[in-house]
Amino acid sequence: MSNENQDAGPANETGPKDERKRAKRTPVPRSELPADVWLVEHVAKFAGKSDGWVYSLVAAGEIPFTKRGGALYFDPETIARWLVGKPVAVTPPKGRGH
Repeated sequence: MSNENQDAGPANETGPKDERKRAKRTPVPRSELPADVWLVEHVAKFAGKSDGWVYSLVAAGEIPFTKRGGALYFDPETIARWLVGKPVAVTPPKGRGH
């Protein structure tokens, strides 16, 4: 048995730090998403962000949403206005300590 691979270093380091960053998500045009109601993944795609980003905004009460039967729903027009900074009503989250 040879010890050649021991000097190779960690397998996940392939180059300078900048090369290891995740690829930036590109926003998806509204025309490519459902017209009537959006789910978490639709909001994330429209904003060019991750699903986790949307969930963190929901938990903080910073994004307008509706919750029915445990599922999160978003109005596309409201989300579009919210993303460009126009005022929209945001309902604080309900539940433990809120």
